[in-house]
Amino acid sequence: MKKALLLILILFMLIGCSSNKKEEEPSIAIVPEKKTEEENPVIDGDVIDLTFMNSNAIYSEIYNMTLNPEDYVGKHIKVVGYFATGQDDNGNTIFGCIVPDALACCQQGLGFELAEARQYPDEFPEPGTEIVLEGTFTFTENEYLVMVVLKDAEISVK
Repeated sequence: MKKALLLILILFMLIGCSSNKKEEEPSIAIVPEKKTEEENPVIDGDVIDLTFMNSNAIYSEIYNMTLNPEDYVGKHIKVVGYFATGQDDNGNTIFGCIVPDALACCQQGLGFELAEARQYPDEFPEPGTEIVLEGTFTFTENEYLVMVVLKDAEISVK
Protein backbone atom coordinates (compact mmCIF):
# COMPACT_ATOMS: atom_id res chain seq x y z
CA MET A 1 0.00 0.00 0.00
CA LYS A 2 2.84 2.36 0.85
CA LYS A 3 4.43 1.59 -2.50
CA ALA A 4 1.17 2.40 -4.30
CA LEU A 5 0.81 5.76 -2.47
CA LEU A 6 4.44 6.58 -3.16
CA LEU A 7 3.99 5.67 -6.81
CA ILE A 8 0.85 7.84 -7.09
CA LEU A 9 2.65 10.74 -5.37
CA ILE A 10 5.58 10.46 -7.80
CA LEU A 11 3.16 10.25 -10.72
CA PHE A 12 1.38 13.46 -9.62
CA MET A 13 4.71 15.21 -9.23
CA LEU A 14 5.79 14.20 -12.73
CA ILE A 15 2.48 15.32 -14.22
CA GLY A 16 2.78 18.67 -12.42
CA CYS A 17 6.33 19.21 -13.68
CA SER A 18 5.53 18.35 -17.27
CA SER A 19 2.50 20.58 -17.70
CA ASN A 20 1.98 22.21 -21.10
CA LYS A 21 1.31 25.64 -19.66
CA LYS A 22 2.34 28.49 -21.92
CA GLU A 23 4.57 31.06 -20.37
CA GLU A 24 2.72 34.29 -19.92
CA GLU A 25 3.61 37.09 -22.29
CA PRO A 26 4.89 40.25 -20.63
CA SER A 27 2.12 42.80 -20.16
CA ILE A 28 4.28 45.74 -21.24
CA ALA A 29 5.75 45.94 -24.69
CA ILE A 30 8.59 48.35 -25.26
CA VAL A 31 8.33 49.87 -28.70
CA PRO A 32 11.39 51.76 -29.90
CA GLU A 33 10.81 55.35 -30.96
CA LYS A 34 10.37 55.71 -34.71
CA LYS A 35 13.45 57.00 -36.45
CA THR A 36 12.52 59.78 -38.81
CA GLU A 37 14.17 62.60 -40.63
CA GLU A 38 12.66 64.87 -38.00
CA GLU A 39 15.59 64.18 -35.69
CA ASN A 40 17.78 66.59 -37.64
CA PRO A 41 17.16 70.31 -37.88
CA VAL A 42 15.97 71.58 -41.24
CA ILE A 43 18.80 73.86 -42.32
CA ASP A 44 18.33 76.05 -45.37
CA GLY A 45 21.21 78.50 -45.64
CA ASP A 46 21.00 80.73 -42.59
CA VAL A 47 17.60 79.35 -41.47
CA ILE A 48 17.49 76.56 -38.86
CA ASP A 49 13.98 75.15 -38.41
CA LEU A 50 13.66 73.02 -35.27
CA THR A 51 9.85 72.81 -35.34
CA PHE A 52 9.78 69.35 -36.97
CA MET A 53 12.10 67.74 -34.44
CA ASN A 54 11.08 65.70 -31.41
CA SER A 55 11.44 67.35 -27.99
CA ASN A 56 14.72 65.56 -27.11
CA ALA A 57 16.31 66.63 -30.38
CA ILE A 58 15.18 70.25 -29.96
CA TYR A 59 16.47 70.26 -26.39
CA SER A 60 19.82 68.89 -27.56
CA GLU A 61 20.15 71.39 -30.39
CA ILE A 62 19.47 74.32 -28.06
CA TYR A 63 21.98 72.90 -25.60
CA ASN A 64 24.47 72.81 -28.47
CA MET A 65 23.67 76.49 -29.14
CA THR A 66 24.81 77.33 -25.62
CA LEU A 67 28.00 75.26 -26.00
CA ASN A 68 28.94 76.63 -29.43
CA PRO A 69 27.08 79.94 -29.79
CA GLU A 70 29.54 81.33 -32.35
CA ASP A 71 28.32 78.72 -34.86
CA TYR A 72 24.78 80.14 -34.75
CA VAL A 73 25.28 83.92 -34.66
CA GLY A 74 23.14 85.65 -37.29
CA LYS A 75 21.20 82.52 -38.21
CA HIS A 76 17.39 82.62 -38.27
CA ILE A 77 16.08 80.10 -35.71
CA LYS A 78 12.54 78.70 -35.62
CA VAL A 79 11.53 76.62 -32.60
CA VAL A 80 8.49 75.37 -30.69
CA GLY A 81 8.38 75.75 -26.91
CA TYR A 82 6.45 77.29 -24.03
CA PHE A 83 6.11 81.00 -23.38
CA ALA A 84 7.73 82.21 -20.16
CA THR A 85 8.51 85.52 -18.48
CA GLY A 86 10.95 86.67 -15.86
CA GLN A 87 12.73 89.76 -14.64
CA ASP A 88 16.27 90.92 -15.23
CA ASP A 89 18.51 92.42 -12.54
CA ASN A 90 16.91 95.83 -13.11
CA GLY A 91 13.35 94.55 -12.65
CA ASN A 92 12.48 94.71 -16.37
CA THR A 93 10.25 91.97 -17.80
CA ILE A 94 12.11 89.57 -20.04
CA PHE A 95 10.57 86.97 -22.32
CA GLY A 96 11.62 83.43 -23.10
CA CYS A 97 10.75 80.19 -24.81
CA ILE A 98 11.26 77.09 -22.65
CA VAL A 99 11.97 73.76 -24.34
CA PRO A 100 11.79 70.66 -22.10
CA ASP A 101 13.21 67.29 -23.03
CA ALA A 102 10.81 64.38 -23.60
CA LEU A 103 10.66 63.44 -19.90
CA ALA A 104 10.26 67.10 -18.91
CA CYS A 105 12.99 66.69 -16.33
CA CYS A 106 15.38 69.12 -18.02
CA GLN A 107 14.78 72.32 -19.93
CA GLN A 108 16.60 74.74 -22.16
CA GLY A 109 15.51 78.29 -22.73
CA LEU A 110 15.85 80.94 -25.38
CA GLY A 111 15.34 84.57 -24.52
CA PHE A 112 13.79 86.78 -27.17
CA GLU A 113 13.24 90.39 -28.09
CA LEU A 114 10.32 91.09 -30.39
CA ALA A 115 10.69 92.83 -33.75
CA GLU A 116 7.62 94.95 -32.96
CA ALA A 117 6.82 96.17 -29.47
CA ARG A 118 3.80 94.64 -27.71
CA GLN A 119 2.12 95.59 -24.47
CA TYR A 120 2.71 93.01 -21.74
CA PRO A 121 0.61 91.14 -20.59
CA ASP A 122 -2.29 92.19 -22.84
CA GLU A 123 -0.68 91.31 -26.17
CA PHE A 124 1.14 88.17 -25.07
CA PRO A 125 0.01 84.57 -24.50
CA GLU A 126 -0.34 83.26 -20.97
CA PRO A 127 2.88 81.82 -19.51
CA GLY A 128 3.02 78.10 -20.28
CA THR A 129 1.25 78.46 -23.64
CA GLU A 130 2.87 76.53 -26.48
CA ILE A 131 4.35 78.96 -29.01
CA VAL A 132 6.33 79.05 -32.22
CA LEU A 133 9.27 81.45 -31.92
CA GLU A 134 11.35 82.79 -34.80
CA GLY A 135 14.25 85.21 -34.60
CA THR A 136 17.89 85.96 -35.30
CA PHE A 137 20.38 84.21 -33.03
CA THR A 138 22.57 86.32 -30.75
CA PHE A 139 24.08 85.62 -27.37
CA THR A 140 25.66 87.25 -24.38
CA GLU A 141 27.87 85.58 -21.83
CA ASN A 142 29.41 86.22 -18.50
CA GLU A 143 31.93 84.17 -16.59
CA TYR A 144 29.26 81.62 -15.61
CA LEU A 145 26.83 81.16 -18.46
CA VAL A 146 25.83 81.83 -22.06
CA MET A 147 22.46 83.50 -22.57
CA VAL A 148 20.88 82.87 -25.96
CA VAL A 149 18.64 85.64 -27.27
CA LEU A 150 16.64 85.69 -30.49
CA LYS A 151 16.45 89.28 -31.76
CA ASP A 152 13.78 90.70 -34.09
CA ALA A 153 11.61 87.80 -32.97
CA GLU A 154 8.07 86.88 -33.90
CA ILE A 155 5.87 84.66 -31.75
CA SER A 156 2.64 82.90 -32.50
CA VAL A 157 0.51 80.51 -30.49
CA LYS A 158 0.83 76.97 -31.80
